[in-house]
Formats: sequence, C-alpha cells, structure tokens
Amino acid sequence: MQTLLDHIIIIVADLAQATDDYTLLLGRRPSWTGTHPALGTHNVLFRLDNTYLELLAIGDGGDTRTGPGAAFVQTHID
Repeated sequence: MQTLLDHIIIIVADLAQATDDYTLLLGRRPSWTGTHPALGTHNVLFRLDNTYLELLAIGDGGDTRTGPGAAFVQTHID
C-alpha cells in the first residue's frame, strides 16, 4: 500500500493562465518554473505542505513544441 504522494500533475492548455488561476486558488506564488526541451514541455510547480502540484503544458514554440512529452500533453488536451 502506498503511503506517500510525491506530486500531482495537471495538464493545461495555457500555462500562463493556469499559473495565474492556481496562484489565486492556492494563495501562493509558484516555487519553480522550468522547461523540458527534449520533451517539448514546460511546467510550473507549487510546493504545498506535504507534496507539490505541477502544471504541465506544451512548450513555447520553436523546437520545444515537438517531443514525446508534447505529444502526450496534446492527446490529453484534445
């Protein structure tokens, strides 16, 4: 039986808008922002008391829009 939750990933279409929305909802600013060029995605993390919430989206144009991560995200947005 699992007794630990590492983090929750929420796939979003618009990372900037989702970041603004979750900043209001959670009452805190993101703890981290990052990109994954090889995967074609970018993300924002919100640290919570005992886990963290990750917002994940397709990368910002250029080569970052391709990759296995971008394809995965796209299938869940459509």
